[in-house]
Amino acid sequence: MKKLLMGLIVAASLVACTNPKETSTAAAALPNTSGYTVDSSANIDLVKKSNTAGSTGDMDTYKSTYSDSAVFHDNLKKATLSENLEMLAQFKKAGLSFGIEYGALWETINNKANEKGVSHYVLGYLTATFKKGDKSVKVGQFQIDAVKDGKIVEEWIVYDPTDLMSLMK
Repeated sequence: MKKLLMGLIVAASLVACTNPKETSTAAAALPNTSGYTVDSSANIDLVKKSNTAGSTGDMDTYKSTYSDSAVFHDNLKKATLSENLEMLAQFKKAGLSFGIEYGALWETINNKANEKGVSHYVLGYLTATFKKGDKSVKVGQFQIDAVKDGKIVEEWIVYDPTDLMSLMK
């Protein structure tokens, strides 16, 4: 009986001392994926901060959200940061104000950075409501912001400018 009891104690001790098989609660990477998407992040907050600053006329804050060498693609027309700031100044000169409403806004994080070192992109569907006096127009937009090191380095915005141009007159 003592031998049996001693054998069970030794066996229990051996089982207790062995390293258990490591398990993980992290999801396994899916095959054929190149990244993942999130619906809240510091980069999404950065884009919201930029859009809010631009719409309220806070050009110092607006400028601070972009890298000095940021490139803009406004309906595929390429522009620099200073050219983009000038466009916003033209809105103000024309007596326009605008606000932003978000439809969907998300960040895609690619597993591999592109040739410029960017792997984070904030994408969104939004509506800009432009006002001049008692007139207003809503302009649907699709916006993509490439973010690197906490700054927007490249931005694409696609929209129909027809109604906006009618307010600029």
